Amino acid sequence: MTREFFHLTEARNVTSILENGLLAKIGPRSLASGEAQPAVYGFGNLLDLEQALLGWASDTFDEEEDLVVIQADIEGLTVVSATPWELAVTAHIGTDRILRVATLDELFPPVRKAVPVVGSVSS
Repeated sequence: MTREFFHLTEARNVTSILENGLLAKIGPRSLASGEAQPAVYGFGNLLDLEQALLGWASDTFDEEEDLVVIQADIEGLTVVSATPWELAVTAHIGTDRILRVATLDELFPPVRKAVPVVGSVSS
């Protein structure tokens, strides 16, 4: 059985993550948020990730940075959560648990608006 976990990070971190896994720690965003326990933060589903990106999460990253999502299997790991939408994994998430690395465009393709046709259609 798999328990999905989606971790948002800067693209520049991917090489290190693929070599070392996701390390439970208090990083710059955790420190700024007042987090006291080292953890890897993420979301249990893509809808919660998308809602965070539309709100507070996009404000926590430099807008010049390309973001990616690390999808991992956290089945059997200790998970704590202060909110219904965000998960905190207090253990190391090893490279063997990483399922996918995806860009935001891959996960959330841009919606293309239909362009109205100007003129009439003859029958």
